[in-house]
Amino acid sequence: MEAATNIGISAAAFGEISQAYRIRWGIGLCATCPAGRVVFRDGGCDCQQAPFCANARQLAIESALRWGEPSVQPCAYGKLLWAMPLMYNSQTLGALVASPSEARIFGQSEFTEPTEKRKTNPNPKPKPKPIDARTACADLRRRVELANLTNAAMLTDKRNQYYREQKRAEAIHEFKLQGQYNIRELFMRDEPELITAIRNNDLGKAREILNLLLVAIHHTAGKRIDLIKSFFMELVTTMSRTAVEAGGDPEQLLGTNFASLSQLASLNNMQQLSAWLHEILDSILNCIRKQRSRSGALLATMATEYIADNCHLNISRDDVAEVVGLSGSHFSRLLRQQTGRNFTEILNRLRVTKSAQLLRRSDQPIAQVAQEAGFRDQSYFTKVFHRYMKTTPRKFRQGHRSS
Repeated sequence: MEAATNIGISAAAFGEISQAYRIRWGIGLCATCPAGRVVFRDGGCDCQQAPFCANARQLAIESALRWGEPSVQPCAYGKLLWAMPLMYNSQTLGALVASPSEARIFGQSEFTEPTEKRKTNPNPKPKPKPIDARTACADLRRRVELANLTNAAMLTDKRNQYYREQKRAEAIHEFKLQGQYNIRELFMRDEPELITAIRNNDLGKAREILNLLLVAIHHTAGKRIDLIKSFFMELVTTMSRTAVEAGGDPEQLLGTNFASLSQLASLNNMQQLSAWLHEILDSILNCIRKQRSRSGALLATMATEYIADNCHLNISRDDVAEVVGLSGSHFSRLLRQQTGRNFTEILNRLRVTKSAQLLRRSDQPIAQVAQEAGFRDQSYFTKVFHRYMKTTPRKFRQGHRSS
């Protein structure tokens, strides 16, 4: 067997993960070298070092590395395999492999006992419920990642790459089903949906539409890179204009697009151009997110300052929303997102702060202090003051006078 230190996991760590996995799924694991030879075993495949079984485990490991996650592979002995690579940086040191029987996954019979035994046994033993292999694969990946035994970032990149290729294939299929559209017709048809996705900062939807347009552009322009670049420049112009309208910083977008358009001249194939366009989409949406975050914080600050300056007046949520140029509902969402409080809570806190200053600095009657702080009802003032200051206005004043 391989030395334990060579496969990226100790016997103790293997035992801990395997035991937890067995409890959860009723499936044992084995730890192997990258070539599929077993080093540690807790159930799982019982054929040990048979060359074709080692090959099957190796294929399961390679499949996980290709797709970024475990995927189910068949074995000649009626088993199904999935593996999770054990890695140090980009080097694969070994893997954890699960190998349940096909019957365990699919459930080939309602009972575990043969038909002959069931005839004589009135209470046959039910078979365990079939396993959700997809969830079991994801659980193995999660356990290995939590134990920091693999390169989670690299595997995530692999999964994302596969997802992009899958979406591209779906776009090609959809384009073929749509019949004969020229690129201009397709662009005019999909442009409103692309604009809506960018305005909503919906990266997934925007990518889906871009993939369809990329397929159409490639199909229409063929190998004419100059024509493809002209279409791409038009797409970038549309996306940038939409981003500015959605709140993106024009100067930042101009700088990003200038650098990107300068890079465009050096690109010579569709793969490079496609990656370039997706990078621009990412940067445009990131610009919108940053600007909206900054704008939201600024508007919330402006609103809070206005409330503080006018809290003694009979102001409403809609009054303040109008000052910062938002609808009442949008303003309420903004305050909640930026401060964690609603308008009434912010107003009451500021009014209590103002009343506390008056109580410390003046001899005005409490009813008058309430009025000057913006409270129209003294009993309500006392209730709100106690909520935030944990004492009544009278006791608050007395405490500060005595000190």
